[in-house]
Amino acid sequence: MMSTKFVEDAVILAITYGLIALRGVGRINVQPWAAMLLGAALTVVLGVLTPQRALSSINLNVILFLVSLFTISSALEVSGFFSYLAYRLLVGSRRMGSLILRVFGLSALLSLALSNDGIAGSFTPVIVSMRRQARINVKPLLYALAFGVTIGSVALPVGNPQNLLIALESGMPKPFVVFALYLLPPTIINILITYPVLLLLFSNGAKDDVVLTELRRPEEMIVNKGLAYTALTVLMILIPLYFITDIVNVSPYLTPVTLTFMGASVIYLLSGADRRSVANNVDWT
Repeated sequence: MMSTKFVEDAVILAITYGLIALRGVGRINVQPWAAMLLGAALTVVLGVLTPQRALSSINLNVILFLVSLFTISSALEVSGFFSYLAYRLLVGSRRMGSLILRVFGLSALLSLALSNDGIAGSFTPVIVSMRRQARINVKPLLYALAFGVTIGSVALPVGNPQNLLIALESGMPKPFVVFALYLLPPTIINILITYPVLLLLFSNGAKDDVVLTELRRPEEMIVNKGLAYTALTVLMILIPLYFITDIVNVSPYLTPVTLTFMGASVIYLLSGADRRSVANNVDWT
């Protein structure tokens, strides 16, 4: 016989994810964060969790890390760097099959270091904007983006919040080395398998020509070179630092969270007039 607690948990879960899944159906237009907040409130009101236990389950390290990573992604988007990358992909692709591969590979690579959530949020509008620059169907590209960020984020602790939580809470020694050693090979295998699957799913349009309707120099897509260089420099410094501090115990205070937070702080410090735009563009939900 099912316990009352199990029934309460199931009802809360059904309400929360039901609101998220049914968003846009009929008059249901509840934001995902609002649905999750309702679910969290119900767990406390119904006594599933005490307020103290609910608060203690919040991992501030993960929240700080995500906000910091999203800041880097936001800076790359606001500066126009992601638009520059997307346009370079368009210019370098003659067929849709090639463009699908490039979007898939780039999104997988970026999500290794910038979190799948951050790349999905920042790169989606850039992919959609390709419709204005070329006569193409962006649906296959959005699928390529979704598969790319999901698969690519597996290999490192910074790829997604779940990985980071495991790295922080499990107590495993050298989490970056361990993740790369055990998860990078299956990630590469999945990438090699998924691209042919994408071509099979969109076989009707894979051989279509990519016809540009907007001819520009790719460099013109970068609207703030200073911000783009700053964000890229921060990212290029962070990636080796993650592994260096993982292997060499320089200081107990130098963790992926504090390093990424410092990087985000540098971006806000040097972003000048675009500081507010970077902050507003961060996905705070």
